[in-house]
Amino acid sequence: MTEVLKFDLSGQFAHFRRPEYNKLVNNKAANKKGHPSFTFSHIPKTHLLGIFGSILGLDSFMKGFEYYYKLRHLKIAIVPDKVVFKIFDHSFMDHTGLVEGNRARPMLFYEQLLVNPKWTIYVLNDNSSEYKQLKSSILNSKGLNHIYLGRGELFGNIDNIEITEAEKHIQVEGNFCIESLFFTEEDLIARKDVLRVKGGEPPFMYKEFLPVGFENNKNKYLYKNFYFTNQSLRTDKIDFDRLYLLENKILFFF
Repeated sequence: MTEVLKFDLSGQFAHFRRPEYNKLVNNKAANKKGHPSFTFSHIPKTHLLGIFGSILGLDSFMKGFEYYYKLRHLKIAIVPDKVVFKIFDHSFMDHTGLVEGNRARPMLFYEQLLVNPKWTIYVLNDNSSEYKQLKSSILNSKGLNHIYLGRGELFGNIDNIEITEAEKHIQVEGNFCIESLFFTEEDLIARKDVLRVKGGEPPFMYKEFLPVGFENNKNKYLYKNFYFTNQSLRTDKIDFDRLYLLENKILFFF
């Protein structure tokens, strides 16, 4: 059995900016309705590590990515409260003239906000000092900085904190259902033969490329093909070393 730190992460709004914004911001056609900023549908590991770094007082990406290099070894599982959250389209005007060089003129911005997002987060104990510090800080509410969900004004909450245990999932023949976000190199949507609907529930399937880390130049995400589904899987493309059994659920740690 392995110790696991478990808590709920939630907020009124969240925005985890997709890098496509950097391409569209220079597109005149796209800018007719304002400079767009799109969000990932669920919190990526890179942003979650940023929250952990903020709690521990580690330097952000503006100061050398200290939080990322010190915390990237932590293994986490993410269970969304909903398959997808409602999205609020938010427009605002910037009057500072500081956004794009010295252009002293108002600029219209458009962004997507996730409404009332909530995830249950699991952090696997790897016996590292970082895990112990994070566990102590969260249990005792001693974070050095406030928690925010993508931007400084989008505050987040951590509650329902507990310490539980997990055990390695033993690979067996037959179907199984992963009840957290997971990634695989196989296209599960294209290969419908590897899926079977779980009895008694309306089937759902979420798919999105989410960041799991950064490349060496620190300015480019490393992506994985993530899924969230209630459909039973029978495929050999799942990394069973990442699967743990916790509270009668199979969770994927990455």
